[in-house]
Amino acid sequence: MRTLIFLFFVCFFSACRTVAPPEPIVVETQTIPVFSQPSGAQVVVDGVDKGETPVSVVMEKNKNHMVMICKEGFKPQAIQVNRQINKEDLAYKGAMRFVNYSLNTEEKNPFTDLQKCEETGRIFQLQPAVVNVALERE
Repeated sequence: MRTLIFLFFVCFFSACRTVAPPEPIVVETQTIPVFSQPSGAQVVVDGVDKGETPVSVVMEKNKNHMVMICKEGFKPQAIQVNRQINKEDLAYKGAMRFVNYSLNTEEKNPFTDLQKCEETGRIFQLQPAVVNVALERE
């Protein structure tokens, strides 16, 4: 009888346990100024029109981007904006997280946290930080 009561309570209370939804991933961004000579060229980033130069474009730091700059009468130019690891920031943050994890077992696993930094783009800088092109006549 005790076993039956014990099983009832275990099943009842385990069914009432709530599971927190996963935290949404908030991707960090970086603003990249885009210039051209002559100005007034159309800027398209990853297939999306962003306006005419000069323009500042907000880009997600967790991926690479393709910037197309076009103006009638001039050859279009494609510029690749790549994510690059910010090594100084990564080394410092990684070391601090590992130390905190070692000293306090309640801290998150530093390697899992590092993966989250990659998903959010926190450990990256976009390069080039400024896009400046001289368009050539066709």
